[in-house]
Amino acid sequence: MTQAYTNRFTEVHEVLDGTYLPPASKWQQHFTSYVNMANHQRAIFILEAGVLGGTVDFTLVQATDATGADVKDITGKAITQISLANGDSNTLHCIELRTEEMDINNGFIYVAAMAWMRIAPSIVSVLSLFGTSNLTPVPVTAWSQIID
Repeated sequence: MTQAYTNRFTEVHEVLDGTYLPPASKWQQHFTSYVNMANHQRAIFILEAGVLGGTVDFTLVQATDATGADVKDITGKAITQISLANGDSNTLHCIELRTEEMDINNGFIYVAAMAWMRIAPSIVSVLSLFGTSNLTPVPVTAWSQIID
């Protein structure tokens, strides 16, 4: 399904519960909830890297249920490691996902984004948008405001 010109962006792209991680200074793991992709054909995961204290890895993982059972990486869905040493502070990174890139045949229909901060705390946030919904319009309850 394509987005018609008259559709609002928020009618066809959904922020699902637990997939927005507000900016936080973390050391170690920062991850979204596992989300069922059954009603969506595409998703994007945006990592905003603020002030870095060390290195950050950002990857997508898949699981067979919402608790993260049988979790495994999604092949090719990881950014090149970013770091303070490389001047990667205050940058944006995006990973796009289509459901056919997941191991659907073996029951892997849940996806989550994981950011790993290593060496020292780094300020990062993650925004996930799920699109090409099988059920439009999508709920807009996760948005604080929508201005037309």
